[in-house]
Amino acid sequence: MNSMEVLVTREELYERAWSKPMPTIAAGLGVSGSYLARVCDQLGVPRPQLGYWAKHAVGKVPPATPLPSAVPGQPDVWGPGQVPVARTHIALLLKSHQKPQ
Repeated sequence: MNSMEVLVTREELYERAWSKPMPTIAAGLGVSGSYLARVCDQLGVPRPQLGYWAKHAVGKVPPATPLPSAVPGQPDVWGPGQVPVARTHIALLLKSHQKPQ
């Protein structure tokens, strides 16, 4: 998979983090769970605490921690094999990967 094919916003990552266990999400993105946890930290995305999925499995679903507002300049987009960046830099990244015409 080309790393430019998948870009995940912090909002998308938040939705994924609270819908499936981190190892499952990470495997789908081709990274490790610990790496994806670090990406969540860099993007300011809260993750379920230890034991969340065990409680979820028995119907005692703890409430999700709300996604806080992004801090200005904070990275908010990430793709496998890339460093998290702010959306304002995406246009520059895409332009740098285009072939000259």
